[in-house]
Amino acid sequence: AAAAGGGGGTRVCGVECGKMATEVGRLRAEMRQASQAVEAARLHATNCSNGEKNAAAESGQLRGRIEQLMNKVTSVERQREQERATSAAAERKAAESAARAAELERELQKERVERREERVKGREKSETVSETQQLLREKETAWERESERLRNDSRTKDAFIMEMQAELVKLRMIAKSAVEAEDLRAELSLLREKTVHLEENLAEENKLKQELFRALRNTQAERDRARQYDYSSSSSFYPLSPTLGSPGSNGTHPPIGSGYTSSDLPSQQQPSLSGLSCAAEQAFAGASKHSYSFASPSTHTSSFLSSGTGQHTLFELPMPPTVGGKVHKNHGFPLVGEELRDNEKEPFYAQNCGKFGAPSPASARTTTTS
Repeated sequence: AAAAGGGGGTRVCGVECGKMATEVGRLRAEMRQASQAVEAARLHATNCSNGEKNAAAESGQLRGRIEQLMNKVTSVERQREQERATSAAAERKAAESAARAAELERELQKERVERREERVKGREKSETVSETQQLLREKETAWERESERLRNDSRTKDAFIMEMQAELVKLRMIAKSAVEAEDLRAELSLLREKTVHLEENLAEENKLKQELFRALRNTQAERDRARQYDYSSSSSFYPLSPTLGSPGSNGTHPPIGSGYTSSDLPSQQQPSLSGLSCAAEQAFAGASKHSYSFASPSTHTSSFLSSGTGQHTLFELPMPPTVGGKVHKNHGFPLVGEELRDNEKEPFYAQNCGKFGAPSPASARTTTTS
């Protein structure tokens, strides 16, 4: 009956390991997709940065153009004020000329009256009157030419003012486009901040994963050293498990972080590995500080470690190897008293080293030795 129960447990373990291998493939595909998305986000951030630089350069050119046009408008306005002052002076001069013409007209009328009187009295002053009339005609002709010139100047200035108004409308449109460029630059800055925040989150998550792998490799080294002392006591027949807990009566392991401790297990199933237990408790206590969750068999087919976001599997149990058509027990780990083969001398999660930015096994050995 015990042999039948062991065979059934082995078959269940094989099925669970097959499911875990399928889950590993799916999670690796998800990780590749996430890496591609990160690369796309970085490329988009680079494009946005280039667009921001181009927009800043164009905005600087527009500012320079606007300053030039504003200076030109200022000079035009000053010139317009001067022309207005000149026009006002010309108008005053025209008013004075009109007043003088009226005065001359009155004088002419007076002279006409006097001429009539002189004509009555005699024609002694006829030549003087003719000269005066000729002078008045010449003055009137000069005043008409001056008035025509002033009218032409006024029309030219009005046309110039219309051109300046059209140029001012163009300047206002350019200023509006500069404001739109400022809004675009603000949006690009917000997108760059989001990208930087995403990269910081990814770096923090990789750092936590590296710490967890380092703790697990230290635990594996402690377990390997403890295993060397347990080869002589083969009667215990206790398989070491990466979950740091002894197997129960049904062949399952208590989930880490689910409330079970080593004191809750039967006393005859607890190994005397004080150094290993201490290292494991320190490793998983450090991992719990960073909000890493450990899946339980009630929700998954097997125990594995996941990241704080729940999107990536950090490591999992390997498939049990088959030797001579028989499935190896205890997830591919040798039992106490068995000889280690060449392909079993490496820890089961040493194959997973290097994932998610974790250090290599060589660096782990160096750290453990030091």
